[in-house]
Amino acid sequence: MTLDELANAVKSNFQTLQESEIIGRIMIISGRSFDRSVKGYQMLIEKNLIPENFIDPETKGIFFELLKAKPGVKTIIDKFDCIPGKMKLLPKIEVTFLPPPKLSEAELLQRLNFSNLDF
Repeated sequence: MTLDELANAVKSNFQTLQESEIIGRIMIISGRSFDRSVKGYQMLIEKNLIPENFIDPETKGIFFELLKAKPGVKTIIDKFDCIPGKMKLLPKIEVTFLPPPKLSEAELLQRLNFSNLDF
């Protein structure tokens, strides 16, 4: 299978796809491993066989950021022979922790008094 045939098979009947979906389709169509499918995807991009507007702009680059930040995802895909598909983006939740309250020496000693505990 040539790169042109692969690109046409990946793009067939779709207006846009996410990068993870494109890599998954390459894995299914070519029967290649995850690593080889990622390299195939990069080759298709380099040779302009997949136009920039075909890749979903909302999720562009997020799949590769995920792989870089969490290498275990690649291991799971390889070990369980998974095919990546559509990713659902969830809103980012910011969590902040307040610093502990400042205690006086008497309050600290009272909290550290374990004489009233049964153990």
